[in-house]
Amino acid sequence: MKRTKEKVRKLQEKVNVYQRKEQQEKDNKFDKGVQCNTLNTYIEELKCEIDNLIAEKDDIVADEDDYVHLIFTYSRRPQKEMECLCSDTKKKISKIKREERKTGGGKLPANCFVTPVEDKIQSIIGETAISGIDGIDTLVVDKEQRRGGLIITEAPAAEELPESPANSSLNDTPTSSSIIHTSTFISAKKRKIDKTPSLELNEVEKERLEIEKNRLEDEKKRLHIEEQRLVIEQTRLQLEQEKHSIKLCQLGIISNATITSQQ
Repeated sequence: MKRTKEKVRKLQEKVNVYQRKEQQEKDNKFDKGVQCNTLNTYIEELKCEIDNLIAEKDDIVADEDDYVHLIFTYSRRPQKEMECLCSDTKKKISKIKREERKTGGGKLPANCFVTPVEDKIQSIIGETAISGIDGIDTLVVDKEQRRGGLIITEAPAAEELPESPANSSLNDTPTSSSIIHTSTFISAKKRKIDKTPSLELNEVEKERLEIEKNRLEDEKKRLHIEEQRLVIEQTRLQLEQEKHSIKLCQLGIISNATITSQQ
């Protein structure tokens, strides 16, 4: 009788141990299911955040590209307008000169008059840009002047043979005085032309430097946009790595220490 009771007690203990193990397995399965649901929720949240970041990045890049294109267009517009205005002025002045050289009477057409703005542009671009370069047989360019700028001077006259005293009196005519007067007028005109282009060239150089400065500022803005784009790309890659690690955890690739702590 005692042996039977002892056997029953041992069997009851085994049944209790088996029930406890079964209950532990059920609890572990429930905990794993809860963990899987939590991981799935976290993965969905990460996906939404990644999609939002990518959409924001695309919007920022598109807006910045449009802004840079707009700045570049507006920085080029004054230069383009100045080029068109100079071209139209040259055509108009050339037309006026052709009309003035025509023979016959009558007045010039109504559109053959220069406005103050066109007169200013004519003084800036110079006579050579409108009429062209004169013939080589009448004009030469000095080497020093060629380095400093295009300034046209008179060609030196050919050396003449010494004349006899009888003919020297014939050369003292009004023609020589008119030649001296003409050369003096040309020298004064040349000095005036020398001063005007130097000032205008300084203004053109200042405008060129200003345009170059604007271009460098646009380049800095573009580089800043590229840096922001790289930061967004790094954030996206980091989120992808986290999502990949979460998937590995979901598939059961977890360290033994983690499993022990969960149990």
